[in-house]
Amino acid sequence: MISITDLSGCIVFVNDQLRKISGYSKEELVGRRHRILKSSSYPDEFFEEMWTTVLRGDTWHREVCNRHKHGKPYWVDATVVPIKDNSGQISHFLSFRVDITARKQTETRLREQLKESACLHEIRRNLARDDLSMVALCQLIFDSLIAAMQYPDYAAAMIEFGGQRFTSEYFETARTHRLCTNILVNDKIAGQLQVCYPEDRAFSLPQEQNLIDTLAEDLGKWLEHKQTERMHRENEDKFRSIFEGSNDAIMLLTEQAFFDCNMRALEIFGLASKQDFLAMHPAQLSPPVQPDGQDSLTAANKKIMAAFEQGYERFDWIHRRKNGEDFPAEVLLSAFNLHGKRVLQATVRDVSKYKRTEQALLENEEKFRDLTESLSEVIYRADPHTLFVTYVNSVVETLFGYTAQEWLSEPMLWERTIHPEDRPRVIEAVMEAQRTTANGQVEYRILRKDQTQRWVLNRYSWEKNAQGVVVCTQ
Repeated sequence: MISITDLSGCIVFVNDQLRKISGYSKEELVGRRHRILKSSSYPDEFFEEMWTTVLRGDTWHREVCNRHKHGKPYWVDATVVPIKDNSGQISHFLSFRVDITARKQTETRLREQLKESACLHEIRRNLARDDLSMVALCQLIFDSLIAAMQYPDYAAAMIEFGGQRFTSEYFETARTHRLCTNILVNDKIAGQLQVCYPEDRAFSLPQEQNLIDTLAEDLGKWLEHKQTERMHRENEDKFRSIFEGSNDAIMLLTEQAFFDCNMRALEIFGLASKQDFLAMHPAQLSPPVQPDGQDSLTAANKKIMAAFEQGYERFDWIHRRKNGEDFPAEVLLSAFNLHGKRVLQATVRDVSKYKRTEQALLENEEKFRDLTESLSEVIYRADPHTLFVTYVNSVVETLFGYTAQEWLSEPMLWERTIHPEDRPRVIEAVMEAQRTTANGQVEYRILRKDQTQRWVLNRYSWEKNAQGVVVCTQ
């Protein structure tokens, strides 16, 4: 590209290559100064230095960014040489220009990639730190990000997420032109990252948008990680609260040994410390042999293996306290993953109290049966809602001709044995008693199994538990 200007800087000649690169016609260029090609990237001092050089008679050489007629920038390697007349005086200036736009774009791209790489490296290093407040972290991000922009002296930035907004200096006055992108957490918009300029700057690079897109992606992943960490902490806190607050003994173990237990485990087994507990195998917390004759060590290992294979195992067991006292327990083994390893949670419930209560109930039931069988009257119990007979003594066969087993296997046998003429009255009386739970009696005729008749007096009452709820009629 060649052009010639006079001493005042007006163009007097341009070649076809310059017209093609600049986008201007010969008529638009001749008679105009070179400032028509000038971009806004240079201060006045830049071209003042050029004029000083060439007017002194020296050659001036620089790489210059010019602007196409339609605004697109292009780069040239420019050389300006003074032309002298026969008297040795400068009469014109000859300018040679070589289009270096492709090279400058490559250099700029490489330079921006290096800046982007350094920026992201520093930001990722800070994201990995745990000693920074959110305000301090965002300020470090701004420092690195703005420094990587093409015009760091003019840029400002903002990060917004979680209902919080963090801004760099001058952000409020720099929002005329902006690059922005959303911060996604689990594929949902959680915030936004913006970089702003107070005025439209030349050569706004796509790499800048790529940089903030990449940074927004990093911030989204960081927030996802923080959310996951917080959820893990909350879950661990909940687990620990349940773990320590349980009234059952809870132990954690691998296939080889225990590695944690709650305080209730120490209380139930009578041990002083976790160290004492963790040093023991499950079989050491049991008598040598279980009631079914199995060796406790062998049986315990089988139960543990079954829980690992099936995910859980529930069974009754006899445990032994440190003082040698044996006690019955319900045991639930549950397998789960903890920190990438398969472990078991063993929940042991001391059921000594329940077993004693169960035994007492059995003994009382036996006493009740012995007593009722010695009486000459029919004694029965029935469900208070369905009135199905749940117990009747053997005297019923003498009176009704039906065995106790027949009464229990045919829930409505009592209704069928009432004489047809008395049945409506008796059922009405029973239904009213059921509604009011009032004790009473009713006299009526029955039909025995052999179809003979007898008169009976049925006295009934409603048994209630400690809470006042009816549990049976008798």
